[in-house]
Amino acid sequence: MKHKLLVDISNIFSIRISLLTKLCDLIENCICDYILEAYLKEEDLVEINIGFGKIIILLSSDSVEYRFVPSSKLEKSIIKTISSRKSPLETGLELSLENKLLSTYKELF
Repeated sequence: MKHKLLVDISNIFSIRISLLTKLCDLIENCICDYILEAYLKEEDLVEINIGFGKIIILLSSDSVEYRFVPSSKLEKSIIKTISSRKSPLETGLELSLENKLLSTYKELF
């Protein structure tokens, strides 16, 4: 199953997709800079914390290998989502809608 994370983030937070794409371009540039820095220092391993996990990049003379390691928080969230069969995104949106409705109700009365 494939998903488009940027499209979902754009829709949820009302952020233009073009702005998110520019952010991704900057992130890619930072990653390339980290790799170049390691390469020039003749290091073969680059580890980048991306907030919800780490990207580990192994540089060798003839190839580049990639690995993603989720943060402990993301790993716990994934396990909780599978065991509870509830989406934290849907739960968060439901709570947000509920709070907005209660706030509007209180303002009316």
